[in-house]
Amino acid sequence: MQMAFAMLLFVTSTMAAFGQAVSEQPFTVSISTEKSTFKSGDPIPVKVELTNTSNKDLNVSSEVDLNSGVLFTHSFEVHNETGKLVPPRIHTHQQSQTGSAPAKPEENPTGPETGRVIFGVLKPGEKYSVVDDISRVYDLSESGRYTIQMAHPLPDKSSKDGVKSNVVTITVTQ
Repeated sequence: MQMAFAMLLFVTSTMAAFGQAVSEQPFTVSISTEKSTFKSGDPIPVKVELTNTSNKDLNVSSEVDLNSGVLFTHSFEVHNETGKLVPPRIHTHQQSQTGSAPAKPEENPTGPETGRVIFGVLKPGEKYSVVDDISRVYDLSESGRYTIQMAHPLPDKSSKDGVKSNVVTITVTQ
């Protein structure tokens, strides 16, 4: 009887500790795409939604990368169908100086303007969303399946990985 009670206490405390660890994250991150198949060379818009799950205001200010138009706080990981990490595009020094990007800004009308600092605070329970064209950051021109996941840093930088999103799978065709 004592052994059963001890096991029940252990399981309950483990579940409570796990639940507490999950609830300590001040926000959640979710990503999605409007479709799952894209033509090679077309923009690949990924909607990023961040929800403040804490009881405090959350600073979500960020700077926009001049080359890609993607927020610096949005750290994407893209893997091809063999599981290999797809490296980010490398922009030339001239592109960095001129602020030119691989795609025209007007092709991403829902994204933020490039070269700006975005300021914002989310109240408890509030959410914001933005669309990032990840084809401007990663070369996804080869046909195949890709998985995408995003991480957003914690405000106090207590974890180098930040808070990770769900994983989205897309297919690129010719």
